[in-house]
Amino acid sequence: MPMTSSNRRPGSQASGASRPTESSQVSNSSIAQVKPHNGVSSLQLSGRPVAPLLLDVPIGTREEQITRAREKGITLFRLRGVDLGWTGPGRFDYRPLDARLTALLGADTQSSGLIDVTVDPPEWWLAANLPECAGFAIKAEAEETDLFVSWASTKWRSEAGDALERMIRHIGRSPWGRRCIGWQISAGEDGEWRHYGAANLPDNGARMLLAFRNFALDKYRHNTGLLKKAWFDTRADFEKIRCPGVRERAQTSMGLLRNPFRSRYILDYYECFYAAQTASILHFCKIAKAASLRSTIVGLSFAKLVGRVTGQEGGYAYPDAVLD
Repeated sequence: MPMTSSNRRPGSQASGASRPTESSQVSNSSIAQVKPHNGVSSLQLSGRPVAPLLLDVPIGTREEQITRAREKGITLFRLRGVDLGWTGPGRFDYRPLDARLTALLGADTQSSGLIDVTVDPPEWWLAANLPECAGFAIKAEAEETDLFVSWASTKWRSEAGDALERMIRHIGRSPWGRRCIGWQISAGEDGEWRHYGAANLPDNGARMLLAFRNFALDKYRHNTGLLKKAWFDTRADFEKIRCPGVRERAQTSMGLLRNPFRSRYILDYYECFYAAQTASILHFCKIAKAASLRSTIVGLSFAKLVGRVTGQEGGYAYPDAVLD
């Protein structure tokens, strides 16, 4: 099954409210799984293998396009351009999503869909939670007003996670619950979990700084002597740790290469940076799996960058936990 995501930036929908009752249960009779079949991994719905060919349905897709796809035998769709419907503190509006599902599935009892939802926080949340936003080592004049959440923001993980759970339960209780076969969890640049504004060297914001200090405290066991030795810096101190700036990120030992012993400070930072990315990914995927009562597949766009020029901050590192 292809797992790619559309371009998107944090945003919000029109205000409104839709409050499902907490006692309602997710109803999904079409259990979706990826399991071995004839020696290879296959997509299975209710125990039957199906061809993992999906038609992407972005906002603005015309009804005749859907009709032609059905005529060709395509019965799996991926709904793209979906946000959390999170319009304000404690306010949610799922009417745009419900309307799209009605148009897509209402006239066809055979089709099923995968929903690609971004967990990027909406603009109102970013404006109200500036300490949770990423900082950048390079201040780009054109992007001074852009706000992006830090991978290390536990407040974002918690509140957006609650919003994701609420949306999944809403769909599970809807007429389309049994037709939703899975969730693709998207965030960051192009929805692919690459940090926004990588060229401006994220993240030196308050939350990443706290995460970096805690990372160093744990790794070096609160022992200042170990920290000084590892970082080749007699002035190193846990209380004075800061995220590396432009000079440290550009510095190498030989050509493009870094000496792993002499560059432990910068390497520790990148390990912490990507540990925060991984923790966020697994947090949202776990919520999606639990909220759907493990009856749907859950995935994300997370792949090697091929033919794409990016800095160290714009890709992936230490992917083992995600791939496992």
